[in-house]
Amino acid sequence: VETTPAGAEIYINGSPAGSSPVVGKRMPAGVASVQLSLPGHAAASKDVLIIKGQRNVIRHGFVRVKGTIRVEAWDSKGKSLAARVHIDNEPVGSTPLSVLVETGPHEVVVSNGAVSKSTRLEVAADERATASFLIDPGATKTTAVPTLTSTTVRSGAKKRNEERPFLPWVLAGLGGATAVGGLVTALVGINQKNAAESSSSMSQEDAVAQWDSADSMETAGFVFLGLGGAVALGGIIWGATTLAGENTQIVVGPSGSGVYFGFTGTF
Repeated sequence: VETTPAGAEIYINGSPAGSSPVVGKRMPAGVASVQLSLPGHAAASKDVLIIKGQRNVIRHGFVRVKGTIRVEAWDSKGKSLAARVHIDNEPVGSTPLSVLVETGPHEVVVSNGAVSKSTRLEVAADERATASFLIDPGATKTTAVPTLTSTTVRSGAKKRNEERPFLPWVLAGLGGATAVGGLVTALVGINQKNAAESSSSMSQEDAVAQWDSADSMETAGFVFLGLGGAVALGGIIWGATTLAGENTQIVVGPSGSGVYFGFTGTF
């Protein structure tokens, strides 16, 4: 068994056979399964027909597997910044960017001229490591202390910006329509109540019956108004999060007259 590069771990029918090159391994006639693995490279498996008295040669060239580094820079208000990026002392562009790299440790440095920050990331095969830096664009002093969040995402996983589901907006539309219908129903009920109270042509019994019916209509209208508004708001928040960038966060807090909510980051 010969491999390029050499030094791969070889298993034959599940049993270790040493590191490549493996020479002179005697096997009984039949089909043998050969597994080859080398760190940082794609593993391989080959089935070989062993014929009595015949020498079999297996040659395999390994392919290096890669991962992705995603580099982002933000200011204190959540605004994306353009900063120069070096990976392993090589310039690769400006943030935000994604770069294919070989597996293993890598040093990531970002700089906007006044501020330089760095971190080290371990990149695994077919995975993505994200380095997110907080940079003060008004700073004048260079610092080497990073503000970093590093996450790893499996290759092929769905990312927020890759899909724009329509269901949240359908939900928001239905909620809005329900809220409008509820408001109209409530206003009709109020109008009928006023008509019943001021009518001089109705009997007392008819006026009371109309007032009770109108009061039920008003109550139902306000219930649908509240429910529809809540559904519409939930749909809008859900939809907004599907449009949000990776560094976007929902912010909720008290205000002078109640509670406020909003978003920080990019869309």
